[in-house]
Amino acid sequence: MWLPGRKQANAAYNLITGATMKSTYLVTYDLHTPGQDYPQVHLAIKKKFPSAQKLLESVWIIESSSPASVIHDVIRMDIDGNDDLIVCKISEIYPRHFAH
Repeated sequence: MWLPGRKQANAAYNLITGATMKSTYLVTYDLHTPGQDYPQVHLAIKKKFPSAQKLLESVWIIESSSPASVIHDVIRMDIDGNDDLIVCKISEIYPRHFAH
């Protein structure tokens, strides 16, 4: 018996329901001078990705149906050209509890 892989299952789900499966991404960045405005970047991320969860000062978890490249480009618009940004698709988060 053939069983679909995750990619085929997601495609079938999307076709049947018209919905898009969301993926989980780890987003991290370093803001360099001049223009280190972490609060402004935090507000921009929350506005563009309302379900985003801030884990550490510049580390976020974002659930989105968009690919990592789109998330990267959207966040890149709110940081300076000399800042560093990484967006990674993840499949499991551990630990699941943070003190703050």
